[in-house]
Amino acid sequence: MKKQLKYWFSLMGLTMSVGLTACSSNQFVFANFESYVSPLLLERAEAKQPMTFLTYPTNEKLINGFANNTYTVAVASSYAVSELQQQGHLLPIDWAKFNLKKTQNGSNQATIQNKEDAKELFTKEIGDISGELLNWGVPYFLQDLVFVYRGEKIQELEGQDVTWSTIIKAIVNHKDRFNNNRLALIDDARTIFSLANVVHHEVKNTTVDVNPTGSTLNYFGNVYESFANLGLKRDNLNTLFVNSDSNIIINELANGRRQGGIVYNGDAVYAALGGDLRDEINENNLPNGDNFHIVQPKHSPVALDFLIINQQQTHFRDAAHQLIYQLALEGADQTAEELLKTDEEKGTSDEDYYTYGAMQNFSYVNYVSPLKNISDETTGIVFKENKQADTKRVVKQQSQSEQQSESAEKEETEQDDFYTATLKSLLKADSLDDKAKKLVDTIKKTYKIKKADNINWANLIEKPITPLQRSNLTLSWLDFKQRFW
Repeated sequence: MKKQLKYWFSLMGLTMSVGLTACSSNQFVFANFESYVSPLLLERAEAKQPMTFLTYPTNEKLINGFANNTYTVAVASSYAVSELQQQGHLLPIDWAKFNLKKTQNGSNQATIQNKEDAKELFTKEIGDISGELLNWGVPYFLQDLVFVYRGEKIQELEGQDVTWSTIIKAIVNHKDRFNNNRLALIDDARTIFSLANVVHHEVKNTTVDVNPTGSTLNYFGNVYESFANLGLKRDNLNTLFVNSDSNIIINELANGRRQGGIVYNGDAVYAALGGDLRDEINENNLPNGDNFHIVQPKHSPVALDFLIINQQQTHFRDAAHQLIYQLALEGADQTAEELLKTDEEKGTSDEDYYTYGAMQNFSYVNYVSPLKNISDETTGIVFKENKQADTKRVVKQQSQSEQQSESAEKEETEQDDFYTATLKSLLKADSLDDKAKKLVDTIKKTYKIKKADNINWANLIEKPITPLQRSNLTLSWLDFKQRFW
């Protein structure tokens, strides 16, 4: 397994640009956030369907791109999918076009025809979140916000029910570790508002919800100031590092230049693996199980992104479904073992070449895949060792000769879980020391997005807001940054 790099790329024959451009509706345009798709997979997809690749920084830019008929296929967060559907800009997903098979009695049977059939491809969490959105989009990746910090453990952040308000207080109490630009956050008005709203509700001891209930400048300003009220402000921490490029923050956390960061869990995992610049990091600063910690709060904003199709470009219906299949669904009805197949001759120094597109994309992006055969805790490749543990328990009930036979067979087929194998490859090692094993445990724990049974997932997912709310949210964010951060 080669090292995984989130590099910016240039592909032969694939036109790429940033932002909105004047594209003809006769031109197939795939739009996405930066560094959110495998370059090798995109090259494979372009060989089947010539396209222009555009990037955008926010869902708001995406919404404009669909409204003015610039994009054919794009990645959108759940609230953007809802908003575009309400505006009539989305083509319904035809699940039958993907020719995926249902699994019955351990074998593939009838073809999946609709969103109800499709739910069996995804983990339970996706079913809880997606609902009717499966009519309009195909799940791409799942994320939630976490807190990453370097150095010795902070005792207040140990335990199962840590809240964001506890994290903010801990940052302030340990400001000698995080001041002078050593705390990093994503510069995204909606994401930071959602987080501020969680803190706002926790402090007031009301039901946590990331979505706004008001629309005035004063309302949004008061919610943002929940951070400052707990001491997270320039007066206490000198300055904070706020940047819109998550890749910069990932690398800064990986090399230890930033001592703390509020990022999505997939970015935290990639930073734990060393980010883009692992080979350039001093050995003493490389992440390990003792100096790299990830806190998953009890309540935290959750983002589920979808691949969607522009209703105004029905002439690209088949090509759009084909692209979505390659990026998110190819291999979804295969076994975990099949998913891991690669072609060494077609790989590059930066990416393995996986047979199935969904696995290719997951291995590069590193966010939580919605697919059951990748992310399921008992059968998915990320947690493969759990399946092996079940096998061992069965062996104990067999005869000695059967045990020996099965044990010998197991020695031939047993493989590391995905992240253990990844870290071994990065370290160029046949085995992991205690610090590396602890880091793998941290990564695998972070990969899971779990919520207590009494927590409503719907309250943690961003929903559509009105134009007035969007305008005042953005203005309040700019004002808050200037005054406090």
